[in-house]
Amino acid sequence: MEPECFLKESSGGVEFSLAHAGDAGIVGGFEVLRVQAESFQTFPFRFGQIRLLEENDGERVVGVRQSRTRRDGTAKHSFRATKVAFDQVVEFATGGAAPPTPVIAGMEAMGFRVTHLYGLTESYGPATLCAWQEGWDVLPLDERAAKMARQGVGYPTLEQVMVAEPKTGTPVPRDGRTLGEILLRSNTLMKGYLKNPRATEEAFRDGWFHTGDLAVWHPDGYVEIKDRSKDVIISGGENISSLEVEEVLYRHPAVMEAAVVARPDEKWGETPCAFVTLKPGAEGEADEAGIIQWCRDHLAGFKVPKRVVFGPLPKTSTGKIQKFVLRDRAHRDGESC
Repeated sequence: MEPECFLKESSGGVEFSLAHAGDAGIVGGFEVLRVQAESFQTFPFRFGQIRLLEENDGERVVGVRQSRTRRDGTAKHSFRATKVAFDQVVEFATGGAAPPTPVIAGMEAMGFRVTHLYGLTESYGPATLCAWQEGWDVLPLDERAAKMARQGVGYPTLEQVMVAEPKTGTPVPRDGRTLGEILLRSNTLMKGYLKNPRATEEAFRDGWFHTGDLAVWHPDGYVEIKDRSKDVIISGGENISSLEVEEVLYRHPAVMEAAVVARPDEKWGETPCAFVTLKPGAEGEADEAGIIQWCRDHLAGFKVPKRVVFGPLPKTSTGKIQKFVLRDRAHRDGESC
């Protein structure tokens, strides 16, 4: 059971708020529309609400922040009558897994400019962002998506971010290939887990906060997450990134949402199991065999899901997919998933 309660300091919250405002463009003088939030750090919305807000007193939406699930639904939902195309560029900040290429294409066509953030509750929210570089705009979509997939560089208030070997704390080479854990050091981190000194000591060992997220470090200093350490699927001794498989699933034209977890396998130890939600009206456009073949066409054989389960995905109130629920289901009902 992971710790769920955190101790934070007001000074860290103030520093984070300033960094967050600068990232959002508020400090730069943008006219920002306030959007009612359902939760502390999430700005969910429906397009009907945005249209209403746009028409109300002539105010213009210039910035939106959403979780991965709401972001992907925004770009891929098939009810086109409810979509809005903006005259202005809307800055769209998203967390969670990197935006799949089809999502980026869909959102750019609607007038959004997507920025990828990374952070945790323990870091008051976003701690790094994919700072856009001059020259990236002219890249082809696939190359632009690859750049956008990086979680980037630290916020101004983040003292240090490092990708290191989890056990030794030794920084990994900046080669974009060697896997390590993201470590953070900053005043904008929690003081610890409430009434759980053992978990606190483990998380802050060696003077760094250990995020549990596995990433590579690129030569330009940008960090790119490959998976959560607990989400890596080990099949026949080979590591499989659930995010890599999910990226391929999201490219399928009939798929709106996807999540991949490990399922027990007598021969290989673990194999990927995919949970998929199809776009409305696309129920007849994809079946399990078709999805598996799609993955086989785009992935190494050992990374292809052995089972595909269709239906709605379990989510938190802020829209995060609850992978622990899917993992429990995969372990409990191995034959059905």
